[in-house]
Amino acid sequence: MDRKLSVSIPEFKNGGLMPGTFEEFLEHIHRPGGFWQVLERDKLTGRVLAEQWLENTYTDNGVSVMYHALANAASFTQAQPANIIAIDASLGWTTLTSSIASGGTVTSITVGALIGPTIPSGTTLWINPGVNNTLTSSTLVVVTTQAITGAGTFTVTSVAGPAATIASGSSVRYAYSAVPTLDPGSLSAPVSYTAALPSGQFTYAMTTGYGNRSLAVTNNSAYLFSTTGSPAASAGNYTCAWLCNANPVAATSNTFVRVAFDNSLTINSTTAGQINITEKL
Repeated sequence: MDRKLSVSIPEFKNGGLMPGTFEEFLEHIHRPGGFWQVLERDKLTGRVLAEQWLENTYTDNGVSVMYHALANAASFTQAQPANIIAIDASLGWTTLTSSIASGGTVTSITVGALIGPTIPSGTTLWINPGVNNTLTSSTLVVVTTQAITGAGTFTVTSVAGPAATIASGSSVRYAYSAVPTLDPGSLSAPVSYTAALPSGQFTYAMTTGYGNRSLAVTNNSAYLFSTTGSPAASAGNYTCAWLCNANPVAATSNTFVRVAFDNSLTINSTTAGQINITEKL
């Protein structure tokens, strides 16, 4: 069975790039940004069941720390290294339970149960993200005019319908522009952390030029999110991931980078989660 691939990084289709691997794709991105590969693997065979290629948001604390470290003031206190990857359900995520027809005008969406917290009124949502890997599917961006609290029909600001029908079951998640950058004092259950990643999990490529200097981080091998890992991951459905410096996150100074998932990541007795991060400058 082929893996389910979701790609919401715009260069993939919009830029004419349709590579077969995440590594090949990264070779063609020559701009600053943080790019994440999220893999849901069969724990027994290692086979990839689902894959997401995503772009991250820097948190307010992460940007502050980077700027202070670069332009160091005498009063700056060095932050603890961000060497832990965490996953949680701090962003609401759901799916359509009724399709959205092509053309016309969209004034409401009908969704199923939420994973994660209420999605506030005024939130910009991306419907059917990750279809940059196809030529025929559509996406739609809407703004909620009432909070999404669970399954039901909810109003959105009137917007032109999609170019092609968006099917029931399609993902509904925060748009990149709407992902909160404010650092929380704690993460939302379910929460799982890797152990502190050693230097072998970090690779630096300090080559020349805009967007070509990179840091890669991975939780592969012994650091996968697994219910039998060390530390053991909690079974559940996750909606986003973080690069942080503490387990548990207990202060706003503990988080640095956040990514919202196109599809929920499922961790259970038969699956494990792998995350590969590449930050380009």
